[in-house]
Amino acid sequence: MTYPFIGIDQSYSGFALAIYCHPSEIYQTKTSRWEAKNFASQSDRLARIFRDVQMMLSGVCCAFGGVSAVALEGYSHGSKYQREALGELGATVKLAISEIAGVQPWRRPLVVPPTTLKKFVTGKGNATKQEMIATVSHRYGAIFRDDNLADAYALARVASAVYTGRGTPQEIAAVQHLKPTGASPLQQVA
Repeated sequence: MTYPFIGIDQSYSGFALAIYCHPSEIYQTKTSRWEAKNFASQSDRLARIFRDVQMMLSGVCCAFGGVSAVALEGYSHGSKYQREALGELGATVKLAISEIAGVQPWRRPLVVPPTTLKKFVTGKGNATKQEMIATVSHRYGAIFRDDNLADAYALARVASAVYTGRGTPQEIAAVQHLKPTGASPLQQVA
């Protein structure tokens, strides 16, 4: 038995976390929003995100007994807006993961470039949000109206493919350049 795989699509206004259990295909999702207007400062906002991510991951560990791996969507390097704020968000999420994981190998998340995620799901690195939602629904039977949830679910599937080596030939080819960041989940349980 392996523990579930976690996918996180990081955003202040549409943060999504997905839990995917391989091979049972069972999954759960959660979204959060941390709009700037609801916080006195950026520091307060980041502190809240840190605590919320820790609570989400702690809940997964309690419910499932552990985590196999976490995959985060990487930065869109072509972005022109809010790069610094998004960098702070990414660092906060990574610190929350590291603190909850302790010495477990999943403390180092797998960072998946947006184009790799799109290629994994649709076969092309420039898929639109709607194409991602439609393909996730068609390919995996996971129906989402929110593109952040579809991405988080797909990220959990990427983590599963990278760490178990299981997936379609197209999926494995899309992620073959991604390297696991710790011990295999199968080695953790053995």
